[in-house]
This record gives sequence, C-alpha cells and structure tokens, in this order.
Amino acid sequence: AGEIKLGWSLVKKDVLDGSTNTNWNDQEQLLRQYEAGLKRKGARNAAVKRRTGTEAVYDELLYYVNTGERLLPDKYDWTLTRASGGRLVCVGNFDSGGLGVGSRSPERSYSGLGVCPSR
Repeated sequence: AGEIKLGWSLVKKDVLDGSTNTNWNDQEQLLRQYEAGLKRKGARNAAVKRRTGTEAVYDELLYYVNTGERLLPDKYDWTLTRASGGRLVCVGNFDSGGLGVGSRSPERSYSGLGVCPSR
C-alpha cells in the first residue's frame, strides 16, 4: 500500500465538492457519481480512485517544489491507506507549518476531510 508505481494520473487539486462532512462510504458514492459525470462528458479514462497515503504526500510535495503553491492548505484528502485500528490515512492541511498526515475513522464525518479523485 505504500508503494508508488511508475505512471501518471490526473488528480483533482482540491477535494471533491460535497465530500467534506461525509463519511467514507458517502464519499465513495460521490466518487462513483463523479466518475459517471466524466463518462457522460466523454472522458476516455473515467475510472476514478482514491490515492494511497504515499501517493498523496508525493503529489503534494512535488507540486509545491515545482510551483511554490501549497495544495489543500485547509483541508485533508482521505486516502486508501489503512493505519492502526482500521483508521484511514489523511493528508493535507499544507500550510507554512508543513504537510499534515493523520488518520480518521471511516464511520465518522469530518468538516475538513474530503477526497481528491485520481484517474
């Protein structure tokens, strides 16, 4: 789960609209709706997924190094990676203090925790 495979993905720079204040399963439904919308618009690669924690950290830092812009300065992306106790890793809140990495329970919802679709 911690590996980064060589390849490329299109990743939304911000969390998906409506994905904060929702639990993991509700976010999964939003991801499927987002995917269906991409297909309706004719996207060739419309398969949407969550990133791993490692991918999210790598993407955030690489974007910052190349642009000087911090993504997700006040939100977190809920990733696929499992932490201890069944919690899922979240990455974000990238401000002048650094990049935040934590974990949250998938049954609960959180105001600053959404999902950045990757395809």
